[in-house]
Amino acid sequence: RCVERFSDESRPWPKKVEIGAILAISEYYEPLKARVTLLHVAVFHGKYGWADKLVACGADINAVSSLGQTPLDIAITLPSTDLMRDNIIQLLRSRGAKEGVEQLAEERATTTTTTTVTQNNDTGPDEIPAPQKEKTTGIDTAWFCEVNENILSVYTCTICLMVPKSPVIFPCEAEHIFCEQCVEKVEQCPNCREERDGKRNTKLKGGMMRPYVHLTLHCEKGCGKWKGTIQDMQQHISTSCEKSEEKCANEGCEKYYLRKDIAEHQRRCEYRTSDCHLCNEKMKHKQLTKHNNICPRVLIRCKAGGNECPEFERKNEEEHKKECEYETTKCPWEEFGCDHQGNNTRHA
Repeated sequence: RCVERFSDESRPWPKKVEIGAILAISEYYEPLKARVTLLHVAVFHGKYGWADKLVACGADINAVSSLGQTPLDIAITLPSTDLMRDNIIQLLRSRGAKEGVEQLAEERATTTTTTTVTQNNDTGPDEIPAPQKEKTTGIDTAWFCEVNENILSVYTCTICLMVPKSPVIFPCEAEHIFCEQCVEKVEQCPNCREERDGKRNTKLKGGMMRPYVHLTLHCEKGCGKWKGTIQDMQQHISTSCEKSEEKCANEGCEKYYLRKDIAEHQRRCEYRTSDCHLCNEKMKHKQLTKHNNICPRVLIRCKAGGNECPEFERKNEEEHKKECEYETTKCPWEEFGCDHQGNNTRHA
């Protein structure tokens, strides 16, 4: 309804209060497969007039969709044949619009500053949620760099709007490219509507594969320290990316941290292996306090004599009781009928 009202020049423009409420809306939009604002929708449909009005009314020029795309990201992916594409891009850039990768770079800088303050307070690194099974099968186009936009659009899956990690060619005459999982059970090409007719999807090869393997991108984890090809990125993430999730290696600890923080956590982890400084028994660090109550080398005092008796190691407690002059014991002649109780001195 909002889109219709914006496009109908004959209808009165909504009141300012109503506009403010509309601009704040972020809803799931099927064609974009994401939660987006109205400005995203206007740009996606190449509607320069809508976009201009929305921006003039205060729409967030750098609003980020649930897939991490700004309106400028969507404008860049518009077909080069769209007459309004360049005009929309110019409009957005003139108002300070940024691409998603630029937004992420600023967020990383802010996160770095916050992390530094936290570490200075010596509270240890922040735990992160356990990684979930990957829901997406592609890579957000915002991470790609130094790539011709026309080439990138060829390899962008129109179902998830991402560049496939496992690209396949749908068996249509135009050989459209999609994510393998996105078209696994699709019987009609989402782009040209040509039927599958029992044919299987095929892997990229030859001339179709060469441009794909040379696509350059930044690490999708946002570490900001790596740039390379799609094939090399997975190795980077699994071996050296500072923003990759890593589970604590200490047995019993189920916590996850960023790779850059895992060493600091393991130094503090309550499940790390520690030695009792008295008896040298190895145990989990969290057990040290409890162990202190049973450690045989801990110095204790006699319960009967208190401060009158010298301290002794717990393992020698029974020997001390036999010698302690304050210890209350039964008469050694109890078996012959004596029921007297007293300390060892009086028994003597």
